[in-house]
Amino acid sequence: MKRNHSKAFSGYITGFMIFICIFLISFSIPSFGISDGFKFEDKMTEETVITENSYSSKDISVTVTRYSTEEGVLDTPYAVADIYIRDPRCMQSYFAGFSYERGFYCASPMEILAPEAGAILAINGDYYTSNQDSFVVRNGVLYREPQLDYDALALYEDGTMKVYSPSELITDEQVKAAAENAWQIWSFGPSLLDDSGKALKDFNSSIIGISNKHPRTAIGYYEPGHYCFVIIEGRVNGTPGATFEEMSFLFESLGCTIAYNLDGGASSSMFFNNSRILDQSPEERCIPDIILITEYEGSFAQKNS
Repeated sequence: MKRNHSKAFSGYITGFMIFICIFLISFSIPSFGISDGFKFEDKMTEETVITENSYSSKDISVTVTRYSTEEGVLDTPYAVADIYIRDPRCMQSYFAGFSYERGFYCASPMEILAPEAGAILAINGDYYTSNQDSFVVRNGVLYREPQLDYDALALYEDGTMKVYSPSELITDEQVKAAAENAWQIWSFGPSLLDDSGKALKDFNSSIIGISNKHPRTAIGYYEPGHYCFVIIEGRVNGTPGATFEEMSFLFESLGCTIAYNLDGGASSSMFFNNSRILDQSPEERCIPDIILITEYEGSFAQKNS
């Protein structure tokens, strides 16, 4: 009998220890979601509602507005996708060829990548394959640490965004701190706004023709849960495109607190509800990665890591 009681007691202890481990682990795993509570319920709809220029569900709201040269603040057409997401995981990255490694060799047109990833809305990414030293975090997976001399943009699990200058990513400790709880980190740049949300005039970029007008793609950040994607048309239909300075002014006028330039030129494209937004440069470039908005649960794109 004593032996049986001893076994029972041992079983209780084992069960209790397992409970404690699960309890501690549950607190050690960072949870996704907007840290201060989600304040954009009025943008969401219980049922999915899709129109020509908008998409809304219980977790996502996207409205795409096109601006002509007469309507907008630039002398070239552009489009702004106003984005609200309840869960930062609704903003995902997707590699051509379904994986990080294959993306180096399997660049594809946006028309293939966006539907393949299950995108509601998509823009071209940072063309991570063009710079072997860039900081690459995609869908929560750290693929490559940085050795770079330009700005990086991070999206964190609590919905916040932060731009890192090269001086903030020098030491191993700085890199580790930047990558911790990062859902995405992109490396192209430059940053387009100062700490007060005002347009910059000097940019941390070595891109040739920085003062020239080109097609552009960029991300804007207002606050956790509220973002925008911007595409600027150029090199087609006689449209000039925009300079970095003009793009910075646009994001200041939108009221963003952070704005970040992505790959542009022949890569620049936006896809919404299975249709291209604006015309693309005639020398359209196949791209290795895209940034997309998608329903997180059951999404194919989340398996891409």
